[in-house]
Amino acid sequence: MNTLPSPEEIKAKPFFHKPFFIAPPSDVFAKRAARFSALAQEEQDLSWQAYLNLLAALCQTQDQFLSRQEKIRDIPPQLPRDETWLSDKLAAQLPDFCQALLQNPALPETARRQIQSLATNAAQLSAMPAEAVQDNIWLQALEQVLWTAWSSQLAEDDVPSVKERSHCPCCGEDAVASIILSGGDDDNLRYLHCPRCNSRWNALRAKCTFCNQQSGMQLQQLSAPNAEKHHLPSALRGARAESCDRCKHYRKFFFLREQALADPIADDLASLALDILIGEKDYSRGGYNPFLIRQN
Repeated sequence: MNTLPSPEEIKAKPFFHKPFFIAPPSDVFAKRAARFSALAQEEQDLSWQAYLNLLAALCQTQDQFLSRQEKIRDIPPQLPRDETWLSDKLAAQLPDFCQALLQNPALPETARRQIQSLATNAAQLSAMPAEAVQDNIWLQALEQVLWTAWSSQLAEDDVPSVKERSHCPCCGEDAVASIILSGGDDDNLRYLHCPRCNSRWNALRAKCTFCNQQSGMQLQQLSAPNAEKHHLPSALRGARAESCDRCKHYRKFFFLREQALADPIADDLASLALDILIGEKDYSRGGYNPFLIRQN
Protein backbone atom coordinates (compact mmCIF):
# COMPACT_ATOMS: atom_id res chain seq x y z
CA MET A 1 0.00 0.00 0.00
CA ASN A 2 1.35 3.38 -1.05
CA THR A 3 1.50 6.08 1.56
CA LEU A 4 1.62 9.82 1.05
CA PRO A 5 4.98 11.50 1.78
CA SER A 6 5.28 13.36 5.03
CA PRO A 7 5.60 17.17 5.08
CA GLU A 8 9.27 16.75 5.98
CA GLU A 9 9.83 14.49 2.95
CA ILE A 10 8.07 16.97 0.67
CA LYS A 11 10.27 19.81 1.90
CA ALA A 12 13.43 17.73 1.47
CA LYS A 13 12.59 16.64 -2.08
CA PRO A 14 14.45 18.60 -4.79
CA PHE A 15 12.24 20.72 -7.00
CA PHE A 16 12.78 22.71 -10.19
CA HIS A 17 13.70 26.32 -9.66
CA LYS A 18 14.29 28.76 -12.51
CA PRO A 19 16.14 31.81 -11.15
CA PHE A 20 15.50 35.13 -12.86
CA PHE A 21 18.97 36.48 -12.03
CA ILE A 22 22.35 34.73 -12.03
CA ALA A 23 25.33 36.59 -10.58
CA PRO A 24 28.69 36.36 -12.40
CA PRO A 25 31.18 33.73 -11.20
CA SER A 26 34.58 34.79 -9.87
CA ASP A 27 36.39 33.26 -12.85
CA VAL A 28 34.32 34.95 -15.57
CA PHE A 29 37.31 36.87 -16.96
CA ALA A 30 39.70 33.93 -16.70
CA LYS A 31 37.34 31.76 -18.76
CA ARG A 32 36.85 34.59 -21.26
CA ALA A 33 40.61 34.97 -21.66
CA ALA A 34 40.93 31.26 -22.41
CA ARG A 35 38.08 31.45 -24.91
CA PHE A 36 39.61 34.44 -26.73
CA SER A 37 42.91 32.53 -26.98
CA ALA A 38 41.19 29.46 -28.41
CA LEU A 39 39.20 31.52 -30.92
CA ALA A 40 42.34 33.37 -32.01
CA GLN A 41 44.01 30.08 -32.88
CA GLU A 42 41.14 29.31 -35.28
CA GLU A 43 41.10 32.75 -36.91
CA GLN A 44 42.47 32.99 -40.46
CA ASP A 45 42.53 36.79 -40.71
CA LEU A 46 45.85 37.77 -39.13
CA SER A 47 44.77 41.26 -38.06
CA TRP A 48 41.61 39.94 -36.39
CA GLN A 49 43.63 37.11 -34.84
CA ALA A 50 45.95 39.72 -33.31
CA TYR A 51 42.97 41.60 -31.89
CA LEU A 52 41.50 38.45 -30.32
CA ASN A 53 44.90 37.68 -28.76
CA LEU A 54 45.04 41.25 -27.45
CA LEU A 55 41.64 40.78 -25.82
CA ALA A 56 42.80 37.49 -24.30
CA ALA A 57 45.67 39.35 -22.62
CA LEU A 58 43.29 42.11 -21.52
CA CYS A 59 40.91 39.60 -19.93
CA GLN A 60 43.83 37.99 -18.07
CA THR A 61 44.52 41.36 -16.47
CA GLN A 62 40.82 41.85 -15.74
CA ASP A 63 40.83 38.52 -13.90
CA GLN A 64 43.82 39.55 -11.78
CA PHE A 65 42.37 42.99 -11.06
CA LEU A 66 38.99 41.56 -10.11
CA SER A 67 40.62 39.36 -7.46
CA ARG A 68 42.16 42.50 -5.92
CA GLN A 69 38.84 44.31 -5.51
CA GLU A 70 37.70 44.80 -1.96
CA LYS A 71 34.13 44.05 -1.06
CA ILE A 72 32.05 47.02 -2.22
CA ARG A 73 30.29 48.15 0.93
CA ASP A 74 28.58 51.31 -0.32
CA ILE A 75 25.98 49.53 -2.45
CA PRO A 76 23.06 51.98 -2.79
CA PRO A 77 19.61 50.93 -1.55
CA GLN A 78 18.31 51.13 -5.12
CA LEU A 79 19.93 49.25 -7.97
CA PRO A 80 22.00 51.76 -9.99
CA ARG A 81 20.58 52.51 -13.43
CA ASP A 82 22.90 55.28 -14.67
CA GLU A 83 26.52 55.85 -15.68
CA THR A 84 27.58 57.89 -12.63
CA TRP A 85 27.54 55.38 -9.79
CA LEU A 86 31.09 54.12 -10.33
CA SER A 87 32.58 57.22 -11.97
CA ASP A 88 34.68 58.11 -8.92
CA LYS A 89 35.92 54.53 -8.58
CA LEU A 90 36.78 54.45 -12.27
CA ALA A 91 38.99 57.52 -12.02
CA ALA A 92 40.55 56.38 -8.75
CA GLN A 93 41.47 52.90 -9.97
CA LEU A 94 42.48 53.75 -13.54
CA PRO A 95 46.21 54.35 -12.76
CA ASP A 96 46.52 51.01 -10.96
CA PHE A 97 44.64 49.22 -13.72
CA CYS A 98 46.90 50.74 -16.37
CA GLN A 99 49.94 49.64 -14.37
CA ALA A 100 48.55 46.10 -14.18
CA LEU A 101 48.01 46.10 -17.93
CA LEU A 102 51.57 47.29 -18.59
CA GLN A 103 52.91 44.37 -16.57
CA ASN A 104 51.31 41.92 -19.00
CA PRO A 105 54.08 40.82 -21.42
CA ALA A 106 51.54 39.74 -24.06
CA LEU A 107 50.48 43.31 -24.86
CA PRO A 108 52.01 44.77 -28.06
CA GLU A 109 53.91 48.05 -28.07
CA THR A 110 51.09 49.99 -29.72
CA ALA A 111 48.73 49.01 -26.91
CA ARG A 112 51.34 49.95 -24.31
CA ARG A 113 51.60 53.47 -25.71
CA GLN A 114 47.80 53.86 -25.57
CA ILE A 115 47.70 52.66 -21.97
CA GLN A 116 50.57 54.92 -20.88
CA SER A 117 48.80 57.92 -22.45
CA LEU A 118 45.55 56.99 -20.70
CA ALA A 119 47.32 56.69 -17.34
CA THR A 120 48.99 60.07 -17.81
CA ASN A 121 45.63 61.72 -18.52
CA ALA A 122 43.62 59.88 -15.87
CA ALA A 123 42.85 63.15 -14.10
CA GLN A 124 40.97 64.37 -17.20
CA LEU A 125 38.76 61.29 -17.32
CA SER A 126 35.64 63.12 -16.18
CA ALA A 127 36.01 65.60 -19.05
CA MET A 128 36.08 62.89 -21.73
CA PRO A 129 32.94 62.73 -23.89
CA ALA A 130 30.80 59.64 -23.49
CA GLU A 131 31.62 58.49 -27.03
CA ALA A 132 35.35 58.56 -26.30
CA VAL A 133 34.86 56.45 -23.18
CA GLN A 134 32.67 53.98 -25.06
CA ASP A 135 35.26 53.53 -27.80
CA ASN A 136 38.19 53.02 -25.41
CA ILE A 137 38.55 49.29 -24.73
CA TRP A 138 40.82 49.91 -21.70
CA LEU A 139 38.21 52.08 -19.96
CA GLN A 140 35.50 49.63 -20.96
CA ALA A 141 37.55 46.82 -19.45
CA LEU A 142 37.96 48.60 -16.11
CA GLU A 143 34.26 49.43 -16.00
CA GLN A 144 33.52 45.74 -16.50
CA VAL A 145 35.75 44.81 -13.57
CA LEU A 146 34.17 47.33 -11.21
CA TRP A 147 30.59 46.52 -12.19
CA THR A 148 31.30 42.79 -12.02
CA ALA A 149 32.81 43.16 -8.55
CA TRP A 150 29.54 44.79 -7.51
CA SER A 151 27.08 42.46 -9.25
CA SER A 152 28.87 39.34 -8.03
CA GLN A 153 27.84 40.29 -4.47
CA LEU A 154 24.14 40.31 -5.30
CA ALA A 155 21.83 37.52 -4.28
CA GLU A 156 18.93 36.33 -6.39
CA ASP A 157 16.45 38.15 -4.15
CA ASP A 158 18.31 41.45 -4.69
CA VAL A 159 17.25 41.55 -8.35
CA PRO A 160 13.48 41.34 -8.79
CA SER A 161 12.01 40.18 -12.08
CA VAL A 162 11.13 42.92 -14.57
CA LYS A 163 8.92 42.94 -17.66
CA GLU A 164 11.45 44.59 -19.99
CA ARG A 165 14.17 42.02 -20.71
CA SER A 166 16.47 43.67 -23.31
CA HIS A 167 18.50 45.54 -20.71
CA CYS A 168 20.32 44.31 -17.64
CA PRO A 169 18.14 44.53 -14.52
CA CYS A 170 21.28 45.38 -12.51
CA CYS A 171 23.12 48.10 -14.44
CA GLY A 172 20.78 48.90 -17.32
CA GLU A 173 23.17 47.95 -20.15
CA ASP A 174 21.88 46.43 -23.38
CA ALA A 175 22.36 42.65 -23.43
CA VAL A 176 25.16 41.46 -25.69
CA ALA A 177 23.56 38.11 -26.57
CA SER A 178 21.65 35.11 -25.23
CA ILE A 179 23.04 31.87 -23.87
CA ILE A 180 20.95 28.72 -24.20
CA LEU A 181 21.78 26.42 -21.30
CA SER A 182 22.28 22.69 -21.69
CA GLY A 183 21.64 19.76 -19.40
CA GLY A 184 19.61 19.07 -16.27
CA ASP A 185 16.63 21.13 -15.21
CA ASP A 186 18.10 24.20 -16.94
CA ASP A 187 18.19 22.57 -20.37
CA ASN A 188 17.12 24.97 -23.16
CA LEU A 189 16.51 27.91 -20.83
CA ARG A 190 17.55 31.27 -22.27
CA TYR A 191 19.58 33.77 -20.28
CA LEU A 192 20.56 37.16 -21.59
CA HIS A 193 24.10 38.27 -20.72
CA CYS A 194 25.20 41.74 -19.64
CA PRO A 195 28.46 42.91 -21.27
CA ARG A 196 29.19 45.34 -18.43
CA CYS A 197 28.45 43.62 -15.11
CA ASN A 198 28.36 40.04 -16.49
CA SER A 199 24.99 39.30 -14.89
CA ARG A 200 22.55 36.94 -16.58
CA TRP A 201 18.79 37.06 -16.48
CA ASN A 202 16.08 34.79 -17.80
CA ALA A 203 13.86 35.57 -20.78
CA LEU A 204 11.31 33.44 -22.58
CA ARG A 205 12.54 32.08 -25.88
CA ALA A 206 9.13 32.51 -27.48
CA LYS A 207 9.25 36.32 -27.41
CA CYS A 208 11.35 38.97 -29.13
CA THR A 209 13.50 40.72 -26.53
CA PHE A 210 13.09 44.03 -28.36
CA CYS A 211 9.37 44.39 -29.11
CA ASN A 212 8.12 41.57 -26.83
CA GLN A 213 6.06 40.06 -29.68
CA GLN A 214 5.85 36.39 -30.60
CA SER A 215 4.96 36.48 -34.29
CA GLY A 216 7.54 37.06 -36.99
CA MET A 217 10.44 35.47 -35.12
CA GLN A 218 12.91 33.05 -36.67
CA LEU A 219 16.36 31.64 -36.01
CA GLN A 220 19.00 32.06 -38.68
CA GLN A 221 22.48 30.61 -38.96
CA LEU A 222 25.39 30.10 -41.31
CA SER A 223 24.68 26.74 -42.86
CA ALA A 224 27.14 24.10 -43.93
CA PRO A 225 26.74 20.51 -45.14
CA ASN A 226 26.87 18.04 -42.26
CA ALA A 227 30.13 16.61 -43.56
CA GLU A 228 31.70 20.06 -43.46
CA LYS A 229 30.08 21.47 -40.33
CA HIS A 230 33.12 20.62 -38.21
CA HIS A 231 35.16 22.94 -40.46
CA LEU A 232 33.16 25.96 -39.29
CA PRO A 233 34.87 28.09 -36.62
CA SER A 234 33.70 26.86 -33.23
CA ALA A 235 31.94 30.16 -32.49
CA LEU A 236 29.71 29.67 -35.53
CA ARG A 237 28.74 26.08 -34.75
CA GLY A 238 26.58 27.11 -31.80
CA ALA A 239 25.64 30.61 -33.00
CA ARG A 240 22.21 31.64 -34.23
CA ALA A 241 20.58 34.98 -34.91
CA GLU A 242 17.08 35.47 -33.53
CA SER A 243 15.46 37.91 -35.96
CA CYS A 244 12.08 39.59 -35.66
CA ASP A 245 10.11 40.62 -38.74
CA ARG A 246 7.93 42.95 -36.69
CA CYS A 247 10.64 45.26 -35.35
CA LYS A 248 13.45 44.22 -37.78
CA HIS A 249 15.99 43.65 -35.01
CA TYR A 250 18.10 40.63 -34.22
CA ARG A 251 20.15 39.36 -31.32
CA LYS A 252 22.47 36.38 -31.21
CA PHE A 253 21.96 33.05 -29.45
CA PHE A 254 24.77 30.75 -28.39
CA PHE A 255 23.76 27.13 -27.77
CA LEU A 256 25.93 25.53 -25.08
CA ARG A 257 24.90 22.06 -26.21
CA GLU A 258 26.74 22.76 -29.49
CA GLN A 259 29.59 24.84 -28.07
CA ALA A 260 29.97 24.27 -24.34
CA LEU A 261 32.76 26.85 -23.96
CA ALA A 262 30.90 29.69 -25.68
CA ASP A 263 31.32 33.11 -24.05
CA PRO A 264 28.79 35.77 -25.10
CA ILE A 265 31.38 38.51 -25.59
CA ALA A 266 34.20 36.45 -27.10
CA ASP A 267 32.00 34.32 -29.36
CA ASP A 268 30.08 37.38 -30.49
CA LEU A 269 33.29 38.88 -31.90
CA ALA A 270 34.32 35.58 -33.47
CA SER A 271 30.97 35.15 -35.25
CA LEU A 272 30.75 38.46 -37.12
CA ALA A 273 30.16 36.52 -40.34
CA LEU A 274 26.68 35.87 -38.97
CA ASP A 275 26.15 39.60 -38.44
CA ILE A 276 27.12 40.23 -42.07
CA LEU A 277 24.62 37.61 -43.26
CA ILE A 278 21.75 39.03 -41.20
CA GLY A 279 22.69 42.64 -41.95
CA GLU A 280 22.28 41.94 -45.65
CA LYS A 281 18.64 41.08 -44.91
CA ASP A 282 18.02 44.58 -43.46
CA TYR A 283 17.82 43.60 -39.80
CA SER A 284 19.41 45.91 -37.23
CA ARG A 285 21.83 44.42 -34.73
CA GLY A 286 20.87 44.43 -31.09
CA GLY A 287 23.33 43.78 -28.34
CA TYR A 288 26.18 45.91 -27.08
CA ASN A 289 29.72 44.48 -27.17
CA PRO A 290 32.27 46.74 -25.44
CA PHE A 291 35.08 45.38 -27.62
CA LEU A 292 33.32 45.84 -30.96
CA ILE A 293 34.76 49.25 -31.75
CA ARG A 294 32.57 51.41 -33.93
CA GLN A 295 33.83 52.35 -37.36
CA ASN A 296 33.29 56.03 -38.22
